Amino acid sequence: MSHNDKNQDTHPVDTDNTPPDGAEAVAQDIVDAVDYKDMWLRAQADYQNLQRETTLVRVHWAKMSEIQVLEEFIPVLENLKKAFAADSGNNAQQFENWKKGIAFIVKQFEDIMTLHGVEKIVTVGLQFDPTVHEAVGEESSDAFAEGTIIREVDGGYISGDTVLRAARVIVSK
Repeated sequence: MSHNDKNQDTHPVDTDNTPPDGAEAVAQDIVDAVDYKDMWLRAQADYQNLQRETTLVRVHWAKMSEIQVLEEFIPVLENLKKAFAADSGNNAQQFENWKKGIAFIVKQFEDIMTLHGVEKIVTVGLQFDPTVHEAVGEESSDAFAEGTIIREVDGGYISGDTVLRAARVIVSK
C-alpha cells in the first residue's frame, strides 16, 4: 500500500456535493430566524435600558444644577435676614449704613444672576417692545415720544433669547 492509499483509508473525503435535504435547510433557517429574533429582542431591551438610564442621568444633572444655583443664593438670603434683624437706627449715619448693606445684598443677587447668564432688560427711554416689555399703563409726556417707555414698574430679565420675565412698564401716549 502506498502512502497515498493509507491517507485515503483513514481520512475519507466527502465527495457527495449534493445540497442538504430540503427539510434540513428549512430547519436551519428556522434556527437562524430564532437566533436573529433573540438578538433583536436583546438589542431592543438594551436600547430601552439605555433610554431609561439616560433619563435618570439627565434628571440627576438637572437636580444637581438646581442645587448649585440654590446654594449660591443661601448667603444672600442670610444677609437679608441680618439686614432686617439689624436696627436701621435713629440717626442718618446708621440709616445710611443700613442702606449700603441692602445695596450690597442687591449686588450679590445681580452678580449671581449675571453668573448664570441672566441679564436685566433695559427699559426707560427705549421704544416699547412687546416681546420683552409688558405695558401696565400709559401717561402723557412732553419729554418722551409716543410709544417710548417712561417708567419701569417691575424689572424684566432675559437669558439668551428666553424672556424669564417681561419688564412691566409705563409707556408714553
